[in-house]
Amino acid sequence: MASFGPHQSAHDLVPAALEKPSSLTPLSLLKHSWFRWLWLCITAPILLYWQFQLALQPQQLDHTYSNRAGVGVHREEAFVYFLYHLNLYPLATTLQEPEDSATEARRLIEQEADTLRTEVNHTARYGEHLKSHLLLLDALQKQSTRHPSYTFANGWAFRIALLALLISFCWAGYPFLATVLVVVLGSNPFQLHEIYARENVHGWVITTAIVLLALMVPVLKANRGRIYPWFAALLSALWLGSVVHIRSEPVVMLLAVAAAFLLMEKVSILQRLALVVVLFLGYGTVSTAWHDYFTWKIEQSTQVVQKAGGVPYQGPREFTHQFWHPLHVGLADFDQKYGFKWDDRWAARKLFPRLREQGVEIPPWDGTTYRFMDAWHDDGKRYYKALLLIPGFYELSKESYFAAIANDPWWYTKILLKRGWALLTDLTPLSLEAGSWRWQIPISGLWLGPVLWIMWREKNQFFFKLLLFTLPTCLPAFVMYAGRGMTFMAIYHLIAFMVLLTWLLGRLWEVFPTLAGHKKADPPAEPV
Repeated sequence: MASFGPHQSAHDLVPAALEKPSSLTPLSLLKHSWFRWLWLCITAPILLYWQFQLALQPQQLDHTYSNRAGVGVHREEAFVYFLYHLNLYPLATTLQEPEDSATEARRLIEQEADTLRTEVNHTARYGEHLKSHLLLLDALQKQSTRHPSYTFANGWAFRIALLALLISFCWAGYPFLATVLVVVLGSNPFQLHEIYARENVHGWVITTAIVLLALMVPVLKANRGRIYPWFAALLSALWLGSVVHIRSEPVVMLLAVAAAFLLMEKVSILQRLALVVVLFLGYGTVSTAWHDYFTWKIEQSTQVVQKAGGVPYQGPREFTHQFWHPLHVGLADFDQKYGFKWDDRWAARKLFPRLREQGVEIPPWDGTTYRFMDAWHDDGKRYYKALLLIPGFYELSKESYFAAIANDPWWYTKILLKRGWALLTDLTPLSLEAGSWRWQIPISGLWLGPVLWIMWREKNQFFFKLLLFTLPTCLPAFVMYAGRGMTFMAIYHLIAFMVLLTWLLGRLWEVFPTLAGHKKADPPAEPV
């Protein structure tokens, strides 16, 4: 990628041509660090108050934009009781609402072993164990395990992300852009619905994108120091290695962070590559550490139940979301030729006969339900066999996925083109939300190309890299499935609009400098 060069223009309403340190105008104020921190002290409490008000009125939020493509959660709330009282996970009881105390929890283990379960439906066996711990945070703040909610942890993560974004952009010298980004992203109807009005974890893609953007602003801005990039790499790895145990889609932001390191200027290629290596090694280390931790917790709960005389779940397990199965059924979004369906049962009907041919034993199944008719992992019929955890199922999903593409490449190409078009046109609107008041205007991503071209022409490397940073939020829809609200996770079009607005306002001040009481500065002398 070509170098941008030293020239920068239209910086957040403070063009270089308008700088005049001796005068104090509204524009020159933005260049003073004391003003930026004053602005932050004013806007941060307003931001938190505004988001708290939205969280208190979830019924008034726009429910039009939501992720209807996946369940996201199952029965994680069943594990909160023993996790809260005895730090045992995964462990649940079949008794309805036992006394909410550690004493009762111990009594259940000692005297009610038959009611103990280390799996409820097919919740823990599919992994993503930190989802139960999100509910634990709500139980801790309520000091009760009754009806734990995801909205507490989801909401605080989102608010902290917005606050971090505000601080980061103000620190970098962009208080105006910081404010409009926080207002627009904090009014995103999809995010507000998923975070405050829905018991789910689909909002973590946007939350993660905002957190990592806030963390990487000094790197994108080339205002970073020598140590900060390594600090950013480690924190990014810590966040992503943890969030993958909540939901897998946010991990696409690894690509954004890696690209930001690779596009760093005035840094050797070896250091840039080293930062990427640290990022990926750190991510793998953190994710593996969580895997090992939950392996230990599962074994701990298994031993507790066995010692008490109960029966633990001993079937197959996963720790993070499977990849190939959703890719396989995801071909259904724009397929009108081969009958693909976004449905676990369709995949089972398609692949089970082939698994039988390979000698895999498939329990009786009527083809319409999400579980086998009478297949259990224990004699007492406590733990049914899950539909998708049949040996070889995911490997065959991968094989079938690539076979379909190889059989008809043009068909797959058209699917990708339609997904790309959906990611340009089927997006969340530009929205402003405050209490019961709402203003929305539809916008598309079609102007991303022109805005990128303008920033390239203007040699505004910060805005250019900022536009690229949030593009990976499109990847789950583009690579996997673009139907049922999956495209609403993309936020690049909102970033592009705010960048364009900031740049245009800056250009206006350059064209009409007399409005600010300045004369345009003379151009720099040509080099000799």
